Amino acid sequence: HGGKTVTVVAGAIATDTQLDEFARMLRMSMGTGARVQAGEVILQGDVRERLRTWLSSAGARDVRG
Repeated sequence: HGGKTVTVVAGAIATDTQLDEFARMLRMSMGTGARVQAGEVILQGDVRERLRTWLSSAGARDVRG
């Protein structure tokens, strides 16, 4: 990713439209850029800990990484 740190959310079973909406929610919640690429949501920066907490509180069952 051009030498910059990113956080990748992979494994979500969703349509492209749902992933776009999910990326929008993450942009607002994490306060960072997010985009959808090849069925994955890519967030700018290392936001793993904040993302893990956010996903768990949102009801995600299997949060790894």
